[in-house]
Amino acid sequence: HYGVIKLISIFQYSNVHATTPEIYRLSEDKDLQDECVRYVRTQGHSLPEFKDIFHLLCEMNPGTTVRDICCQFNPRALRIDERKLIQFGLIKGLIRRIHRYPVKIHNINIQPRLQTLYHYFNGLHSYDEICGRMGMSYNELDELIESDSSVVVYFK
Repeated sequence: HYGVIKLISIFQYSNVHATTPEIYRLSEDKDLQDECVRYVRTQGHSLPEFKDIFHLLCEMNPGTTVRDICCQFNPRALRIDERKLIQFGLIKGLIRRIHRYPVKIHNINIQPRLQTLYHYFNGLHSYDEICGRMGMSYNELDELIESDSSVVVYFK
């Protein structure tokens, strides 16, 4: 294991991330800051401000999607490519992906269209796994889960 390749999650606007304790390195290490600014810049534009990059990273927390952050702060207007920002953060260990796990809390309100999914709703199967096994998108799964008040989703 030579640390040459690092696998990271596929970018999706529905993903949720949170900072790790390693975020302090970015606040203190000028070389890492310079690398970050160059890496996340929107192609064809001048370099973004480090304070804007750091602010966006610090806004990442459980329950807040990349879409939420983009709608609230418009990284493109700040000359920040949000895809590259997430990549950089994951590669450097500054952020981590938070996964969603559905749990059916009681056996009332059994919905026939969710019957095939209920055995996955025990808190042990993430959205990624369920979507992959069932051949459905995050949005489809989200809509189904939101239609059933006896299913809650936790983040970890």
